[in-house]
Amino acid sequence: MQLQGLDYNGQPAGYVVQPQEVVNYVENNDNQTLFDINVYKLPQATSREDRARVQMLGTALNAFSQGVAYLHAGVDTMRSKSMDRNSYNSGDWFNRLDWSYADNGFGKFQETVQTFVGGDAGWQPTSRQTAPGGGTRPGGGGRA
Repeated sequence: MQLQGLDYNGQPAGYVVQPQEVVNYVENNDNQTLFDINVYKLPQATSREDRARVQMLGTALNAFSQGVAYLHAGVDTMRSKSMDRNSYNSGDWFNRLDWSYADNGFGKFQETVQTFVGGDAGWQPTSRQTAPGGGTRPGGGGRA
């Protein structure tokens, strides 16, 4: 079977001829970060060491896969955007990187985190809907 013959929900599957035609990523600039997704998907009791291992495994799979690796700034520091799915208009103060590694940004908006952890299925908060709060290190606050 040729690649263009693969079925993807009734549509032809996406394919390329050469690996360099593909951009691989595990997190993107305006969506939730990998750390945020892992807060949601990993068991609450996961240690911060295991959270770091999961983060680096995702990054390594991306970095060592065929194709072009896209690494989002802060993936190596377990950066969080407090579950914000669209931080495009949130400004530099919200989207900042802390290169001192003292704060990864998780819990920057406690209301956002509490809404998310509470399990609201329709959850789609943005930083503009919440009030700033104190940040925590990876493994602190909420489910992290």
